[in-house]
Formats: sequence, C-alpha cells, structure tokens
Amino acid sequence: MVKNKNRLIDSSVIMALFNVEDRQHAKAIDVFKLIKKDRLMVKISCVTIIEIVSLMKYRKIDQWQKYCENLMDGSLFYVDNAYFIDHNDLSWKLAMEEENIGMVDAIEIEHCIQNGEELISFDKKQNEVYQRLVS
Repeated sequence: MVKNKNRLIDSSVIMALFNVEDRQHAKAIDVFKLIKKDRLMVKISCVTIIEIVSLMKYRKIDQWQKYCENLMDGSLFYVDNAYFIDHNDLSWKLAMEEENIGMVDAIEIEHCIQNGEELISFDKKQNEVYQRLVS
C-alpha cells in the first residue's frame, strides 16, 4: 500500500524520455510534466542508474554520458544509494520466481513496498507484479 507521495522512477521511463524514437516517448514527456507541475519528490535507485548507464551506452543514445552524469549528481532526481541484498529479500525472491522480472525491477518493487512509495514505470510486467503485491 502506498503511504506517502514519494515516487521511485524506473529505467523504462527514463529511457523513453531520452530516446525520441521510443514508443513511450510522448508518455514520458507527460509524466515529467506532471512531476514538474506537482513538484513531486522522485527518487532513483543507484541500481537503476547502473542499468540506465548500460542501456544508454549499448543503445548508443546521443549524449548518454551527459544524461547519466545528471542522474548521478542528483540534479534530476534524489539518488537513493542505500541498497543491500540478501537471499531472503523480496527482491531476490521476485527475480528468482517471477517470469520477466529482472533484478533491478525486483529491487524497485521491494523498495516501493518497504517505503510506501509509488512506482513510476512503463514496464507492464513490473507494474503487474507491483500492483498485485500492494493490493
């Protein structure tokens, strides 16, 4: 259950924003307009940044280094660096048991559940699992 107005953003939204050819690009722009308009507190996990750096680099997104530096320096979102993993964690279980849920997706789901935050993601499977767990 979402307890507060904090948000945690997933790489799918960031990648759609920075890639004009992404089918979710217009939706990502709308999400960011809402974030700015409502002055929402949006966090990004350090593991999400790691995923984005890899995705942008290998997909050869123009100016990927600049975008990634902006993510790391906290100028776009609050960077949440606190993450340790244990084999008993929900994130580990989700990554091991849920079809099409990677480790980063699982970490983001667990973080939101533990902190009562809402997940912002375009990943259909990730949203499905998150909604199932918070309902």
